[in-house]
Amino acid sequence: MSEKKSSTHVVQVRRIYDEAQKSDGTRILVDRVWPRGVSKDKAELDDWVKDVAPSTELRKWYSHDPEKFDEFARRFREELKSDDAEQALEELRGLAQRGTLTLLTAAKRDDISQATVLAEILNDGKKTSGTKSSGKTTGTTKSGSKKSSSKDRESARSPLTPATGPMSSSAAAPNAASPAMKIRPASRPPSPRRPPPGRRS
Repeated sequence: MSEKKSSTHVVQVRRIYDEAQKSDGTRILVDRVWPRGVSKDKAELDDWVKDVAPSTELRKWYSHDPEKFDEFARRFREELKSDDAEQALEELRGLAQRGTLTLLTAAKRDDISQATVLAEILNDGKKTSGTKSSGKTTGTTKSGSKKSSSKDRESARSPLTPATGPMSSSAAAPNAASPAMKIRPASRPPSPRRPPPGRRS
């Protein structure tokens, strides 16, 4: 049990503007631009790894818009496949294996920053919550559409049911009359009167 505990590692995310804590362990800045108003002494950094930061183009496009985070995370993971980024990630993995690793960012919301995406990767956590939820949504949508379609069919049939009776009776009335006219025996024409005996025409 002790070996398993020692082999585990923790990667957490914090804002660089927050006061440093002893529990931070190794403190690494993962922003491409140095944060404003923070001196290197106050930051208390162990290292500044720029190569794991998103590109300037991606950062400007994202602009920390919460609605764009999922797409930002996807694009950022693609950027991390470059040689420089992969090498920097391996460096962070090595630091994480030694103990607690704190990734620092100047973003106002660190929960939707590149540091959060990096922490998920380093913690061996796959960001599948979006795909799972989208899968559930898709599944719900499909099952919901099937159920709604069956209900629609039933509801579409129900209003026609009461109307079918009167419509069929009224519509069948002339049809019923015509076969009755055919079935009814034709009246015979009156036979010509014969002249009374004794009279000849």
